[in-house]
Amino acid sequence: MEAYNKSIELDPKNDTIWLRKSIALQAMGNTREFVKTIDKAIGLNQSNGLAWLLKGSVLAMTGKYDEANKALDKAIGLNQSQELNEYALMMKVGTLWGLASTMRPIK
Repeated sequence: MEAYNKSIELDPKNDTIWLRKSIALQAMGNTREFVKTIDKAIGLNQSNGLAWLLKGSVLAMTGKYDEANKALDKAIGLNQSQELNEYALMMKVGTLWGLASTMRPIK
């Protein structure tokens, strides 16, 4: 974390540094800081498909399906690799399933 913070201090507008810091935060289990940091990366580069994909994935894993769905919608098409787009689509299916499971049946 110290190295990422120093890198950000030297180059605060580098979205890749913010993205990598967010990945480290998530690996450490700090989801709240992950979201803040990934949002900073996205704020610096709205077309960073990987950042949107990671945000959507983490939000889906924490049960925030509606927010995850929106992030994954942004990720789809921005990713330059077919594999990342396929992963985003699979995650989107999961978020839609999660949303459906939280709905109450109509009586």
